[in-house]
Amino acid sequence: MPHQLKSREASMKERGLKIPVEEIYSESGSSLKDAVVLFGGGCTGEIISDQGLLLTNHHCGYSQIQSLSTLENNYVENGFWSHDKSQELPCPGLTVTFIVKIINVTDRILVEPDIDPKVQQQFIAAKILEVEKSAAKESWQKATVKPFYAGNEYYMFVTETYRDIRFVGAPPASIGRFGGDADNWMWPRHTGDFSLFRVYADSTNRPADYSINNKPYTPKRSFAISLKGVNENDFTMVFGFPGKTIEYIPSFAVDLIQNVNDPSKVNIRDKKLSIWRERMNNNDTISLKYASKYGTIANYWKKWNGEMQGLRRKNVIEEKQLYEKSFIAWAGIDNRRREEYAGLLHEMELLYSEIKPVSRLYDYYNEAVLGVELLSFQNTNVRPLAEALLDTISDDSLKAMADKLLKGVPGFFKNYDALTDEKVLASMLKLYHDSIEQRLHPSFYQSIEGKYKGNYSKYAEMVFKKSIFTNEQRLSSFLNNFNHKSAKKLFKDPVYNIYNSFSEIVANEGSERLRNFNDRIASLQSRYMKAQMEMDTSEILYPDANLTMRISYGQVKGYKPRDGVQYSHQSYVKGIVEKHIPGDPDFNVPEKLISLYNSKEFGSYAINGDVPVAFIANNHTTGGNSGSPVINANGELIGTNFDRVWEGTMSDIEFDPEICRNIVVDIRYTLFIIEKFGGASNIISELHIVR
Repeated sequence: MPHQLKSREASMKERGLKIPVEEIYSESGSSLKDAVVLFGGGCTGEIISDQGLLLTNHHCGYSQIQSLSTLENNYVENGFWSHDKSQELPCPGLTVTFIVKIINVTDRILVEPDIDPKVQQQFIAAKILEVEKSAAKESWQKATVKPFYAGNEYYMFVTETYRDIRFVGAPPASIGRFGGDADNWMWPRHTGDFSLFRVYADSTNRPADYSINNKPYTPKRSFAISLKGVNENDFTMVFGFPGKTIEYIPSFAVDLIQNVNDPSKVNIRDKKLSIWRERMNNNDTISLKYASKYGTIANYWKKWNGEMQGLRRKNVIEEKQLYEKSFIAWAGIDNRRREEYAGLLHEMELLYSEIKPVSRLYDYYNEAVLGVELLSFQNTNVRPLAEALLDTISDDSLKAMADKLLKGVPGFFKNYDALTDEKVLASMLKLYHDSIEQRLHPSFYQSIEGKYKGNYSKYAEMVFKKSIFTNEQRLSSFLNNFNHKSAKKLFKDPVYNIYNSFSEIVANEGSERLRNFNDRIASLQSRYMKAQMEMDTSEILYPDANLTMRISYGQVKGYKPRDGVQYSHQSYVKGIVEKHIPGDPDFNVPEKLISLYNSKEFGSYAINGDVPVAFIANNHTTGGNSGSPVINANGELIGTNFDRVWEGTMSDIEFDPEICRNIVVDIRYTLFIIEKFGGASNIISELHIVR
């Protein structure tokens, strides 16, 4: 956390930091933290000029770029560069949030430490509301209290949220998303994953709704940009809003993730991706429909695979078991510890053991059952209609709901192939049957085993032949005439019945148990975290990420993921050209970029006859750090964080600086694309560049 920097200053200086930590975070004066923002609801951005210019990732700005695009002006495909502030495009609904101050309010929240656990959360919620309402702040500011260390400490964040944000520029997706999902989590990367926005304010520099009269925001601080580049072992620091880590969980929790959750989800997606891949390889139309969906599904399949293997490689379960032995010995030293912590780990072990089958059921429901596109369609779209049919709702209201669903039908079928989904249904039903205990099998499995003699393909063929949901015309006709009389047809539909049967089992067998487990484990984890903080007095423990401002530091480093493989720390435009596949949606390189490379028109951004594209370092990052500024020893911006390497995705649970790497867009590539590819020299001119 920012206030912990002072205690880490010596360590940071050893790794190369050249500025005082007060320059990074100051509780009273201006510091680099004033140039770092929460972008939207889950990314980070950085202010890079004294005119409110903001830099973040392309994938963070993608929804805005997409929503602003039209057939005539496709900014996703063609990119966009504003050559004057009058050309900047308003982004309705987009916000950026600055941290004004951070205050420890633990003593105002935990005023009754021995309170009955049954009412503790209600009491704490009331105290949080009280502290937020009484916070000393300006009228345009907001105070928010968040828990840290599993609820053992509480901090209040006073923030300012700006609501007039305008799109300034971004490269085409062929640069901003180069490599697509195929390259996601991988190194080397060659993605120009950046976009530019500008923060606007009213005449007093305060937050305001969009107005033509608003002015570019004047920041308290903006980042200077360094063109000096990076070398192996250079100091780096990441400033941002990481979303979630779970580093202080016990070995039983890691065992659940490593040996139950991740293998289940990977196995299910293996089967689904295999079916999709075979269908796509044999049909260009299906390939076009499923290319994006395939990449999305493969994304976390890859992440879970890397996480599972990383946990095993580092023997995290065994490491935590050794720690737990020392914890048990520590907890047994005196009466006070024995009274507070004796039996704590054993109780957690029993709970995690008890939840394994429920957790497995949820994995198979979410991944296998809802992995069938039509069953997922039931869950997100049809379920509300079914629930409304059971209520005393008017036909007019029902018709309005059906009409709303009807509008989305063409979009669903545009990228849908029924035969592909039929094959997935057969595979997922068989997988669920073979993996989940028999008492949790819906009754229709008896028909599969009896009437269809265990032939899941024949059963799926019947379902898709009879269902109204497998054909766009049938479904549209059904929704066009929807009323209470439609209930009979809906409730007899085989696709709906399959979905409903699974959902009832999950609701009856899992929901309440899972809620109860989560409540109990949260209480125990809070006690366990408190004990770890007491036990590790020589360590400065940083709390798990929770989308609040954090700093991590490390060094630029290549890595050796496995025997015989070694990666350097930097990638170059040469690699983009080498990956070029004409017409491929992920690897098609714009002609202009190839021309710039061939003619060596690199401007001041080249090193050794090429332009650096990305680099890696061993900073600890996670989701939410997308768009984070990556800073050198002098506090200057050297890049924008955008991903992690596949082999280190276990870092949400256990960070290993030898193998975990964050991936960064080199600022020199960003500026090269803005100036040489985009021709937006006006943007370059407002930056403070250190050469």
